[in-house]
Amino acid sequence: MQTHEDATLTELLEQLKSPDTAVRRLAIMGLEEQLDMSALPAVVRALDDSDPTIRRVAVKLAEELGDPAAIPGVIRRLTDDVPEVRHLARMALREFRGAECVPMLLVAINDPDPQVRSAVIAGLRELRDVRTLPPLTNAMRDPAAEVRQEAVTTLGYLRLPESVPTLVAALADPDAHVRRLAIGALSFFKRPELVNDLAGVLHDPDWQVRQEAVIVVGRCDAAAAKAPLIAALGDPAWQVVKEAALAVGRLKISAEHELRPLLGSDLADLRRAGAMGLGFGHAVGSVEALKRLLDDPDAEVRKAAARALEELFPRPA
Repeated sequence: MQTHEDATLTELLEQLKSPDTAVRRLAIMGLEEQLDMSALPAVVRALDDSDPTIRRVAVKLAEELGDPAAIPGVIRRLTDDVPEVRHLARMALREFRGAECVPMLLVAINDPDPQVRSAVIAGLRELRDVRTLPPLTNAMRDPAAEVRQEAVTTLGYLRLPESVPTLVAALADPDAHVRRLAIGALSFFKRPELVNDLAGVLHDPDWQVRQEAVIVVGRCDAAAAKAPLIAALGDPAWQVVKEAALAVGRLKISAEHELRPLLGSDLADLRRAGAMGLGFGHAVGSVEALKRLLDDPDAEVRKAAARALEELFPRPA
């Protein structure tokens, strides 16, 4: 009996037309092993097969073939009844490359289903095509947060100066995840106004947004970052305080008064961050407090204290 491993490409393509689901399954698996661009029309048809196993394999084949002609069929599978097929379709759209893929994806950017819109935008991300700027800008007004999340990320990937006003406006988005992603996207642009742009989100009601803002501010010029970072050392969320302390140390900002209380924190992460901030900030008034941390029960805190003391008193060359 002939198996799909023995069948020729022509035979597999013919078998894929069979009314017997089992035969079609074997045929599509055979095509998976004999990947050939001439099979593209059959693969495209198989994307709409009544059998979910065949649709699943067809999505994977469409991704591997990478031809834009398969994009509409893959988009249809974004609303498949089977979750696995939907997931594979979403992942497949991110693998299509080439400028010719952009128009095929943009056709569905206004689809009624937000899952389709968000997946299509995610598919545009790696293409980094300037033609996507207007529709992505429009997508930042989409009622679905998941769509705006993908749009703000993809705008960041474009790294076009024209997108900066849209990204700054996204810092006030009602969705916290969008605001956090907007901060990350803006960090790609080395702009002197960045710290000022992030002033509002440094007081955001969501601690993760504030944390992201502190991380980005900590990569900016020390003169501009000093005041907001020192203020962040008083944040109610310890995660934000930790990042502020590390950033203060990295930028060698003097904040001894604000950092020293961290050495007595119940949280090892804060003791460690406080020690690093004091050491790199050359806080000579905290030497004794840092020495006491050399006996801290946490090994990472002890290492941080030792490193801080080395910064304060470097060994002779």
